[in-house]
Amino acid sequence: MADTANNTERVINVNEILHQLTNEGKTRNEIKEHYGLNHAEAKLLFGHPKLKGVKTKKSPRIIIVDEPIETEPENVTPINEPSVSNKHFFGQEIN
Repeated sequence: MADTANNTERVINVNEILHQLTNEGKTRNEIKEHYGLNHAEAKLLFGHPKLKGVKTKKSPRIIIVDEPIETEPENVTPINEPSVSNKHFFGQEIN
């Protein structure tokens, strides 16, 4: 692509543009500005068979985490204490 300022050609890698669209979430306008392309150059670039019809894939900028709510278990007897039913064994109290 010719640079109108100094008439030098630039090399733009199609796979790099594809990566910017699909992985980095850059829009065509952002890529156009990044490379300093005019409208005709951008049209030529995005008309390439590998880029034609490819949509920008924006990544969400948030992460949603659904943590379970911790609740205390009900009716749990600690192991080191005898339960109520074991405190009285054959009419005798056990300590």
